Amino acid sequence: MGYCIRVEANVNIYVEDINPGGCKTILFIHGWPASHKMFEYQFDRLPRMRYRCIGIDLRGFGNSDKPWSGYDYDQSADDIRG
Repeated sequence: MGYCIRVEANVNIYVEDINPGGCKTILFIHGWPASHKMFEYQFDRLPRMRYRCIGIDLRGFGNSDKPWSGYDYDQSADDIRG
């Protein structure tokens, strides 16, 4: 299931949440210049093993918004926390 989370005005971050009822959660964060889609294999296998898999498209990538600013590690950490 995919949805967007507003992390600040006019900036939405896309999140893919697979198996929300899983017993343990794994958070997948991609590197440059990928998206949550790079974890397709893990999203197919791990939920069968009762894991909850959450993939985030960092700002500027994948289905997330692409604002003009906020592309540093501190902002990425704030977006993930959001």
